[in-house]
Amino acid sequence: MTVIIVPFISSVILKQKIPKIAFLSIFLACIGLYLLVLSDLEKLATINLGDLLGILCAFFFSFQIVYTKKYREASVINLTIFQLATVTILSFSFSSLRDTTTLTIQKIFNHQLLSALIITAVFATVIAFLAQTYFQKFLSTTNVSLIFATEPIFALVTDYFWNNIKITGKPLLGCCLILVGVLVYNLRKVYKKGRKKLETIRGLKE
Repeated sequence: MTVIIVPFISSVILKQKIPKIAFLSIFLACIGLYLLVLSDLEKLATINLGDLLGILCAFFFSFQIVYTKKYREASVINLTIFQLATVTILSFSFSSLRDTTTLTIQKIFNHQLLSALIITAVFATVIAFLAQTYFQKFLSTTNVSLIFATEPIFALVTDYFWNNIKITGKPLLGCCLILVGVLVYNLRKVYKKGRKKLETIRGLKE
């Protein structure tokens, strides 16, 4: 969903024109995501609360991508700390209202829990958001959303090596379409740069 929403939010907030090639890239990525995640048509007919919350998350995450780009001149560390602190406070507040689980020393210092916290909190959150905030200084919001669309590919590959899950035709085709979508959008920039250099060289010769 993010890959569809981001370009339109960018056009409103950042006043960025959506390149025509972006629509082709987004279309390919969406078809790829469909084949990879929602290849079963029956799943589309049964939308539950979790699906609605997922769509809502995609909507707000799209704003996060756009506003990270808008405030790209700010300190990467300060911007990341502000975002993570906000999420921590809100998550803790809402979970405290709904979750009645009592935490004990044994539960907190559980090996599996600590391992999960280190992986998800340090690597998948802090380092990931630092990298995103830094590299968004140089990438367009559409490009970032297309890169995020490759996340299911890495999940599928990890599942293949970690759990020996077989990759069938539809998911494999979906992976290929997502990668093609990303490549199409980025090759446009390479083509433009190459064309400018060629025109410069021709101008010097003349």
